[in-house]
Amino acid sequence: MLGEQHQIRELTELEVSVNVADGHTLSMIASRVCPANACFRCPYEGGALFVLIKDENFPRCTEPPLQRIATIFPQAISSLNIPNHPLAFSGYLDDYGLAYERDQDQIVVKENGVPVLTASFDEQDRLAKLEATLTRDSSA
Repeated sequence: MLGEQHQIRELTELEVSVNVADGHTLSMIASRVCPANACFRCPYEGGALFVLIKDENFPRCTEPPLQRIATIFPQAISSLNIPNHPLAFSGYLDDYGLAYERDQDQIVVKENGVPVLTASFDEQDRLAKLEATLTRDSSA
């Protein structure tokens, strides 16, 4: 279903190692699928519970999408095990409804024909460089 539709192997297997898809990763996926305003980790002795917050009173992020992507994506790949950075990056852009062009090792978002966000990836599908030219109008 969702895993097959989006070719996400971790969502099509009966068992997945926590080294591949941990609670943070799965709760982020769930927060978009459900949809929820946020996800939160509730630790307890011996483990953690991940919850989705769907309260309409919960404050939503008002940061412009390009600015948020340029800030959050590097944080996400440094703290979570994300094996395919181009796939994750393009999925993040898709989630915001942003158009982009992709070649072998770059993903480029343009505004009025001018590149405003360029992600370059190495041969192992890791983010090598992220360049952003953000203006007050970069709210896409």
